[in-house]
Order: sequence, then C-alpha cells, then structure tokens
Amino acid sequence: MIMTEMAKVAVLGAVILAAAGCTPPEPAMVTDPSRARVDAEWTLRTAADDRDAETRMNAMEALSQVAGDKAGRIYMQGLNDPADGVRFVAAIAVGETKYAPAKAKLIQMASDDPKVGEPERRVYTAVLYALYKLDEKSYARGLARLLRDDQWQVRDSAALVLGKMGNPVSINLLKLQLGAEMNNLVKVRIVESLAMLGDPRSLMVLASYTQENSLDQTLIAIDAMANTSANTRDSGFARTLGYLTQPNHPPRVRIRAAGALAQMGHFDKGAYDYVRTALTDPELVLQDAYKGQVAVTPLEVHLTQELAAKSLGLMGQLPAIDALTPALKSSFGPLRVSAARSILQLLPPQSELLPATQPAAPAASQPATKPAAPTTNPATTVHPRPKLNTAGARD
Repeated sequence: MIMTEMAKVAVLGAVILAAAGCTPPEPAMVTDPSRARVDAEWTLRTAADDRDAETRMNAMEALSQVAGDKAGRIYMQGLNDPADGVRFVAAIAVGETKYAPAKAKLIQMASDDPKVGEPERRVYTAVLYALYKLDEKSYARGLARLLRDDQWQVRDSAALVLGKMGNPVSINLLKLQLGAEMNNLVKVRIVESLAMLGDPRSLMVLASYTQENSLDQTLIAIDAMANTSANTRDSGFARTLGYLTQPNHPPRVRIRAAGALAQMGHFDKGAYDYVRTALTDPELVLQDAYKGQVAVTPLEVHLTQELAAKSLGLMGQLPAIDALTPALKSSFGPLRVSAARSILQLLPPQSELLPATQPAAPAASQPATKPAAPTTNPATTVHPRPKLNTAGARD
C-alpha cells in the first residue's frame, strides 16, 4: 500500500511525539454534532415505546438523566406500563426530576384501592420515593416495613430509595436491617445507601465488596462507589477503581471501573482506549481476556458493548461520539439506549431537548405502537439477559 503524504506526516508526527514522551492528541470528532443529537434524541423517544420491556425501562432511566422533567409525559406513560420494571423506573424518574403533574397518579398508586393501587410491592417503594420528592413525605413511613419484606428485590428497592431520599434519620433503620440481611446483593445496596447518607464506615466497606468473586456483586459495588463518591474526598476509591481497570480483571469490571473513575474526575487515556475498543470490537476484547478458554457468546458481546457505551458517556471525550453513533442502529435495545444517553451526555447542553419534529434519517427503533417512523427500521432481536441487578432500575 502506498502511503499518502498526509499519512506520512501523521506517522512522523506521532513518532516525534512518542520520542518526546508525549501522547498523540485524540483525533477530532468527524460526526456532525447536530445530526448525532437528533438521532440520539429520536432513539430515546422510540425506545420508551419499544416492544421490549427492558429497553423501555432503560429509556426511562436515560431520559431522567438527560432530559429531566421535559420528558415528564413519557414518565407518565411509564406509570401505566404493564411491566412492573418499567413502572418502577418511571416512578423513580418522576422523583428524580420532581415532575409535579404525576403527583395525582402517584397518590392513586399508593392507595389501598385494588382498582388503582399499585399491586407490586417493589414498584410501591418507588412510588413512595417519588411522593417524598414531591413533598408528600408522610407516605415514606411505609418503607420501614418494606425493608423487612420477604422478597429480597423489595428489600433491595426499599434500601435504594431510603438512600436516595437523603434523610440521615434512616441510618439506624438501615443498620438494623444490615445486621439481619442474608442476601449479599441487598447488603451492598444497604451499605451504598448508608454511604450516601454520610456513614463514614460504609465508604470503606463498599471498596471491600469489589474484592468478591461474584461479578454481579463487584459491578454493583463499583456503581455504588461512583454514586457515593461525592460524599467523600478519600482517594481510596480512586486507587481501588484504578486497580480494577487492570488486565487481571474481567472485561466488564474493567469497563465499569474506568467509567466510574472518570465519573469521579480521574480520566485515564489507556482505560478510555480500552473502553472504546470494547464498544467497536468487543470480540477482540473478550477473546483477549478469555484466551480461548471460554466461548464468547452473542449475549456477552452485547452486554460488553452496552456497558462500554455507558462508560464512554462519563469520560468527556467528544470523539467517542464517532464510536457511539453506529450503536444507535443496534438490534439490541439496551445498547441503543446506552449509546444515545452517552451521546447526549457528551454533547454541550441544548436549551430544547426531545424536539417534536421527526429527524430526516433517525436511528432504528422497534416501537410497540408505531409512531412517526424512521426511514429504516430493522427488526429487533430480543436477547435474554441475566439478572445482574447492577442498578436500581434493573430487575
């Protein structure tokens, strides 16, 4: 292959920089930012109406992070969703964004009337949280009972929302339950909430949970460390997360730890390159990690890409949008949502999010009830997923 003059100059420049101990600069973003924004917004709008419940669930969570109360009508739609996981996330989204028009609906869901009351206790915890955030604080008294529920998922959700409420009065209640709790995943959640409420010992305990052999528990602990990092200036979290980005850890642990580090303000170029490769060439990353000893499944590929897309949104590197944009057309709904969320997190804020107009060439989506359709609409392939419980929004 004949090297062009421009290519020769680029190579020579990289060699000179390397000899000087410098890292060549990240190439400039080539994707049109306006086009990327429109496509990402359209992806989230249609994902909220997708036929796959997990995709709808992820879309609600993403919208609460990038659109705030501007997506309130979509959260209202979610409160009526047939899937309890979607109702849970929609209620959390209402609470996070303090979307006041949903208050009347939430009060109905919190009632004992079987015709309008919420039948699922896990969803009920989120309803109580949303009402608390909307200044209906008397409803929160029911969470003490739900923290001792027979179902671990209900206890997990009750612990989650108690931490989100931010009331230190809950510390003793959570500590009592921690002493009696038998489920390891719920234990991590309780410690996370204690740390969010300012309990200093819990910050140290969280770091210890990353040393467990369970992938689920390690990922939850990393999420918890990132979520509570604002409550501490201890550099111990950064050291622990930096260790978890090293090659002796599973790919998803490395990817999530890299995102959590960036979330705490510690950007690492090597970790960024690894995460970007995990999105664009996941088979390469997985095969390198497993050394041919474990078969790489399509599900593992999708989960790796989904987590990589999510972490890239936390790293503040605009050129990552070039890698994220193709993922908007993935057949795997949660990956589309993660890519769209990260694109909107990376782009500069815009005064108006979620425009009513349809983009000229939007990303692929698979709505349950067909909205104004994009120009291309490949069929969705629904993939079964393990219950990782890596976020309060997942069941």
